[in-house]
Amino acid sequence: MRYKVGDMAQAKKCPNPECDAEPATGRVAEPVGDNWFFNCRQCGFGIKVDQQPD
Repeated sequence: MRYKVGDMAQAKKCPNPECDAEPATGRVAEPVGDNWFFNCRQCGFGIKVDQQPD
């Protein structure tokens, strides 16, 4: 799936050891180079988004 800025994204679990969000959700942010990510709604941790080609 290709994400666009502002799309809702979800991860199975937040990778931040201090956060217990399962699942972690958030809105996709502006990319940094080729790296796309979203911030966990609960703690703000940046989670990488896997951009699949169309």
